[in-house]
Amino acid sequence: MRVYGAVTERPRVGLPSTVGHLSRPNLGSASSSIGGPSVIASLRLLAVVLGVGIGSLAATVLALVFWGGLTLVGVDDAPLAGLAAAIVVGFAVSGYTAGRLAPHTHRFHGAVAGLGLAGLVLIMARLGGSEAPLGQILLLFGLGILTGGASGIAAGRRG
Repeated sequence: MRVYGAVTERPRVGLPSTVGHLSRPNLGSASSSIGGPSVIASLRLLAVVLGVGIGSLAATVLALVFWGGLTLVGVDDAPLAGLAAAIVVGFAVSGYTAGRLAPHTHRFHGAVAGLGLAGLVLIMARLGGSEAPLGQILLLFGLGILTGGASGIAAGRRG
């Protein structure tokens, strides 16, 4: 076993030890100045992808539930209000899932998953015909990063 900073690299015996993990230390300019792996090299892609998938599923289900509840109450534009609230909850679910599946740097994994879900929401909005001004895009990405990162911190506090 070799130790690079806070990241320990296990010997590679086959595919299962490398699935979802970019563990290539010292890739020239991609590595840090201390000689350890870069932050991107310690990212568990499987945790982030599962976080984005589960977060988008949660946002979809909650949007339908909120839409029905707000329609019963009589709120105008119930689908839009339900979708906005569900997306914020989806950021939290994606960050929590990615942070819980990651063995280290829970906040970073949660923030990347929140950013991934925000990118997915942006792509869907643009394909649906939205103008998506720059200010709203930056707000969406910032909200995804902050909410996902905070949920990743909560997921990392395993008791």
